[in-house]
Amino acid sequence: MTVNESGGSPAPASRSRRRRRDAEENSTRILDAARQVFAAQGVATSIEVVAEHSGLGLGTIYRHFANKEALVNELARQLLEAAVDLAERHVASGEDALRQYLWDVAELLGSQPGIIRTIWNFPGSETLTARSRTAQAGLLRRAQEAGSVRGDLVPEDVAVALFAVTGILDIGRAAAASGWQRHLEAVLIGWGTSGPGLRHAPLTAADMDDIISGSGI
Repeated sequence: MTVNESGGSPAPASRSRRRRRDAEENSTRILDAARQVFAAQGVATSIEVVAEHSGLGLGTIYRHFANKEALVNELARQLLEAAVDLAERHVASGEDALRQYLWDVAELLGSQPGIIRTIWNFPGSETLTARSRTAQAGLLRRAQEAGSVRGDLVPEDVAVALFAVTGILDIGRAAAASGWQRHLEAVLIGWGTSGPGLRHAPLTAADMDDIISGSGI
C-alpha cells in the first residue's frame, strides 16, 4: 500500500481507488436488491424497501441514483442490453437459431418480471432497440434461408411475438410461466412452412414504435 510522507496513512491515490471500489460494490448491492424486490413486489414498491433489502442507507441509495426512476431505468438498460447481447450471440453463431433465441430471451425477461414494463421506453433505449431489431432480422433471414420458418414473415413479426411474450410476463405474474410458453409454442407452430399464406399485411417498424410508445409496457 502506498503511504504518505508522514507515514502510516494511505496515500490519496490509494484512498481514491478504495472509494471507487466501495462505490462499485454498493451500486451492485443496490441493483441486486432492487431486482429482487421489484420481481417479488412490483416496480411500484418504494425505494425505502430497496434500501432495507440492500442493507444500505437511503443516503447511499441517493448518492448512486437520484431517484427511483433513475434506479429503474438502469435496471431496464441492463436487462435490455443483456437481451440484445443474447440476440447478437445467436447471430454470431452462424446457426439457424431464431426459435432458440425466442425461448432464451423470453426466459431472460421472465427472470426479471418487475422491470419488463420499462425496458422499451427508458431514456436512451433507442440504440439498444435498433440493435435488437437488426439482430432479429438477421436471425429471421437465416431461418427463412434454412427453410425452418415461412417465407412471408418480416422482422416486425419477430418483434411482435417478443412484445406479446413481454406483455404476458408483465401482466400474468403467477400464471406467466405457462402462459408465455404456450403462447410462444403456438406462435412458432404457426410460423412453420406448411399452411396457407398470411392474409393480413405485416406491421412496419413505425407501427412497432407506435405500439411500444403507447402501450405503457
